[in-house]
Amino acid sequence: MEIAIEGSQVKAILVELCTILQKSPTFPQELTLVGAQVLYQSFRKEMGSTKMESTMRKYTDAAFQGMLIRYVTLDDSRNIKELIKTISSNCPEPLIVIDFAQEAPTTSKTEVDVYFFHCPYPFLPSKEKLEADYKERQLKPVDLYTLITLNVLSPCLFLENFNNATYWAKDEEWYFAFFSKEYMYVNEYPDSDPWPTDPRKIWFAGIR
Repeated sequence: MEIAIEGSQVKAILVELCTILQKSPTFPQELTLVGAQVLYQSFRKEMGSTKMESTMRKYTDAAFQGMLIRYVTLDDSRNIKELIKTISSNCPEPLIVIDFAQEAPTTSKTEVDVYFFHCPYPFLPSKEKLEADYKERQLKPVDLYTLITLNVLSPCLFLENFNNATYWAKDEEWYFAFFSKEYMYVNEYPDSDPWPTDPRKIWFAGIR
């Protein structure tokens, strides 16, 4: 069955759908079946192949895969040490090695779409398993500067609701960064110690 809507309704539905995708860790089944179909059909009829259609498809496809997307604008006037001081100021248990953070890879981009996927395990995955999980989703780990910037810019909308993490490798050593309201960690990848929070609540961050 084909569903048609008026062109004037496109923006309102788009805003509503994006709002739900931004806030919800899961994608409602009824929105999957109806909302995406309505939007795609309407975009083809009313707007053709536009940037808005491409953006909507990106968000919808990510939601189908159980992922979230956050758009980040980067400001290189703030160094990572300043960002860490800001983000950890209200955290009761920050375990952050500044030297490791300052030596972490960075990006030259000024605008980034960050994809988040949910940790499917009741334990922190091994380095090899986590690397495979990223590849399965066609993602690369997001750099630490971008992830901290996202958390600093939207602590109430994101950090308070979604524990998030990334990793990187340098000189054959692996490092792990984790951020939540209660606990923050930037250090060597934890291979054996039990993780202090429920790993099933972690959203791993990546880019394409």
